[in-house]
Amino acid sequence: AAAQAWLEDFLFKTSDGSESSEEEEGGVTPNELPTPSGSRMERAEKEGAETQMLREEVARLKASLEESERRCEQLEPLKLKLQHSQEKVDMLEQAARNQQQIFQVQMDLMDQSRGQYQVQLQELKERHAGEKQHWEDRSRAELEVRLRESQQEAAVRVQQAELRILELQAELQEAERRAQAEQLEMQLRVAVANLRGEARAAALAAAPAVRRASSLGQLNAELAAAAARLGQGSAIEVAPGATPSSVSVTFRPEDGCHLVAGAGYEASPGLTSAVSLRVDGTPAAATAEDAPPLHVSAEGRFCFEEDALRCSLKASPARVDGMPCIPSLQLGLGLGGVLGFMRPFGTHTCGQLVFSDLL
Repeated sequence: AAAQAWLEDFLFKTSDGSESSEEEEGGVTPNELPTPSGSRMERAEKEGAETQMLREEVARLKASLEESERRCEQLEPLKLKLQHSQEKVDMLEQAARNQQQIFQVQMDLMDQSRGQYQVQLQELKERHAGEKQHWEDRSRAELEVRLRESQQEAAVRVQQAELRILELQAELQEAERRAQAEQLEMQLRVAVANLRGEARAAALAAAPAVRRASSLGQLNAELAAAAARLGQGSAIEVAPGATPSSVSVTFRPEDGCHLVAGAGYEASPGLTSAVSLRVDGTPAAATAEDAPPLHVSAEGRFCFEEDALRCSLKASPARVDGMPCIPSLQLGLGLGGVLGFMRPFGTHTCGQLVFSDLL
């Protein structure tokens, strides 16, 4: 609006000045009709051209002014938006400054906290180092004490072990002396009582080795080997002999009742037509000290080739400790011609008292 007012004022002054200059230069009234000269006409045309140019320039400036006003009207909302944006920028800058101040305060607090933490950490390190040194010194002292105690205890144990070794060596020497004395004085008495068949053969085979034993260890080994060869149903009895330096070894059947069935004939293995049934037992208890228990054997044998039945009953002492021989009482009954095919029927009986050696 100010530019438009200035332009109108300029146009008005320009028009008034041109008219007044024309009147002054002519020196005539409007009613007068002067005759212009050539220079005046040219000057008037020139001024008219300049005036026309000024008017066109003014019109152009006026159009530009109107265009600028129109653009200013269009840019007014943008101006408002720019103002709002500027206000927002100011607010954001203020918020950023506030945030920066807060961050600076937090950094100061963090630095302060870091300093306190470093001080506490240094104190903890120093305290830990002191406690560690204290515990190391204490552990080292306790370890040294325990080491000295262990060394003293080990020395005492070594002394005790040495004394024990000396005692054992003395006992070993005494045992060797006794064993040598027993080896020189020990007398073995071996007997095989009331065994039959393979058990008797195994006992007779083991008896010489047992008799040749020269010490208690060798005797024990020979008896273990003999027991392994005899198997079940047989027993080995070891008892003191009649003299202090004698030992009695007896191979005999186990206590109790045993049933044995067989085929063939013990004296004649080729007679396979004979069958037998034998019952062995020790009916008397072994608690009687005045008389040894008895071993009783009852046997029945039938031979098909001879058509004969033989029955026998044998009683003998089960333990022969101190006896020079083994006594036995035998009773027999024989029946011939039982089936009546080969010979007539007949009977015979026998009784005998038998003394046999220990083997």
